[in-house]
Amino acid sequence: MYNDWKKTYYKRAIPIGIMVWVLFFIMLIGTTGPFKSYDISYGEAIEDARLSEVLVESGNLRGIGCIWDNDGSNLIIITAAHVIDDPEDIDIIYDSQTVEKARLVKMDKGLDIAYVEATGRGPYSIVKRKDKLPKESESVIIVDAASPDASIGVVAEPDIYVEDFEHNMIYCRIEVNEGMSGSGLYDKKGNFIGILLGGSDSGEAVCLSTIYLE
Repeated sequence: MYNDWKKTYYKRAIPIGIMVWVLFFIMLIGTTGPFKSYDISYGEAIEDARLSEVLVESGNLRGIGCIWDNDGSNLIIITAAHVIDDPEDIDIIYDSQTVEKARLVKMDKGLDIAYVEATGRGPYSIVKRKDKLPKESESVIIVDAASPDASIGVVAEPDIYVEDFEHNMIYCRIEVNEGMSGSGLYDKKGNFIGILLGGSDSGEAVCLSTIYLE
């Protein structure tokens, strides 16, 4: 599914050279192939991030979830709300093999965010949350929980209003594929700084910053 969305600044004007309209898709279906950009210097951050991510399957849709918290007995996993096709049918897959049922805890359709609960049967690590906007041109990482691939890119705009989402987002120049909604956005130290909600086939992505999350 494609969305036309207009990038406008919340605090400053759009610089010359950045497109006003960009064709974006909300990534709902399975991944379509490798999207690469693996740098050995980011290896530790990438592997840390990978342990914090799981596959989320709901109804006919698949996306990614990030292990957000542990309440002492269960894990709380955050994902994109549009990944939840059937709230009564949610599976979490750890390390692409260990599967367990999950329960929807909360959905915020305004932010396109959902929280689900699972027991944590597979290997995992809770994300290292960082509630701070990245800087322009800062390096960022997105990993694909469905494959060994990882993508490295840069922040183009740290806090830009995206009309289709009706919210400020982190706009990145980074390669992403379909089926990756809900993936974490990480800095080069492996800190979780946002969640992927939309992207294009021309190396662009929009992520909701952790500063807007509970």
